[in-house]
Amino acid sequence: MAKSKQIDSKTPRKEDILHQTLPPKLARKHTSSDKATPAKRKRVSQKEKRLATDNAEPPVRYVKQTDYINARKQHFDEKRASRDEAADKQVQDNAFRDVKARVCNVERSTHDNQASTSDGSSESEPIINDPTLIHDLGLYRNQVEHTTYLSRLEHKYVEPLKEAYPPLDHWASESLEATRYWNERRRYTPLKDGRELRWIPVPVMQLDRSKMTVVRPDESIIFYDAANPAKPILCIIRDFVRDEEVVKALGVLSMRATIERRDVRRDDPGFMVNVGYTAGPIDNRGFATAQNMHSKKKAASEAGKQQDLEDGGWLALLWNIMLSSLPRVITKDYDDCMAKLDVPRMATFQKDAYEVKLGKYTYQFTEGHLAPSAGVTAFNYQKETHTDKNANRYMISFTCHSSADPASGGNFYLAKYGILVEQASNTCVAWLTKDAHGTTVANPVPGRQNYGVSFDLPLKLAAAKKNSERKEAGKVEEGAGKEE
Repeated sequence: MAKSKQIDSKTPRKEDILHQTLPPKLARKHTSSDKATPAKRKRVSQKEKRLATDNAEPPVRYVKQTDYINARKQHFDEKRASRDEAADKQVQDNAFRDVKARVCNVERSTHDNQASTSDGSSESEPIINDPTLIHDLGLYRNQVEHTTYLSRLEHKYVEPLKEAYPPLDHWASESLEATRYWNERRRYTPLKDGRELRWIPVPVMQLDRSKMTVVRPDESIIFYDAANPAKPILCIIRDFVRDEEVVKALGVLSMRATIERRDVRRDDPGFMVNVGYTAGPIDNRGFATAQNMHSKKKAASEAGKQQDLEDGGWLALLWNIMLSSLPRVITKDYDDCMAKLDVPRMATFQKDAYEVKLGKYTYQFTEGHLAPSAGVTAFNYQKETHTDKNANRYMISFTCHSSADPASGGNFYLAKYGILVEQASNTCVAWLTKDAHGTTVANPVPGRQNYGVSFDLPLKLAAAKKNSERKEAGKVEEGAGKEE
């Protein structure tokens, strides 16, 4: 009897079956796609390329970023960092108390013709478009008046440096004391933002003032690029707001915001918080008024909403002073950008007007424009040489108060042109955000106070607004479906 053929019990491979049933080219395509794909190469940012391992906190060099992270973590001192934070908060509280207690010697025009309230109290109806206050603040200047005002400022034409000074991604220090202080403090202070991208060593360099054009605290100058004199690259105007009480009110707004609202989690000296509209958190983008108050109860209360509207009025007043005092090309850049992005301006108590309270009078303005959509307030904030990617070209900052000697650091600089602007109270500065800029590291001066407000239009605002509109449209469709 013939032996039966032995059957192989081994399961046939998928590759063999495919090669038997498909044409050769198609079979190879399918079998190769099943193989494990190699891990994607990590994308290296331009900042990481500039910060080669040779630049990492000398004399130690790190081959891998993880080595640098582990080395940093070994030096963290939570207790010491907490003491520093408590001391910084105390300086903040003192600054807030000081600005609220500041006495302003401003004589207001009497307004006896204003009607009192129905209960007989001393409060009066809003004073609409008061001509005296408009004149004192320089609001709503016509073209001739605006040109005359700018002609009184100094105008300079400069050329960009071959290389930015200070260089990109470098802290600039004006003294050995500041260098030692900042190197030591950042060595033991944990990062607020734990994302790996933030763990990049940024060296500290000693600034040589002789290599820079220095703008003194009493100098107001508009700088232009010699190759393109039509558009200013940097504008500095001192004694910008010509009313002590208005400067004080803007200082109160700035300090209250930095104390009552959450910081933006930047690992830089000082504090910075968002005001106005924001794009929301990274994991849930949405266009809305900043929801960053420490007290959720106050944020949801009527008092919190009233405070936002009151702040919107003061920022609108500041914006209209800027409209009448800065070169038109700077303020027009904001207006054109907001129109292009189709984002609203900061809300106030009225739809197309704004009001502020000075002393016992409330002043209402029905002319001009409301403040740009978004802004930030800052206290003792410093930053290494960097560039910003905003939706518009310019950035405008107003320093309400600066108490320290400019020689102790904390000064703004435009690195692309090698210009250093010494800090001073009541100063407005505008610059091109894509030009390298920063703030020098400040000496640890006890009680240092430097605070103000800026207007910025982040790139993510437009995307956040579209995302909010899609969410709202989805809710409407869902509601209609339920009704059916």
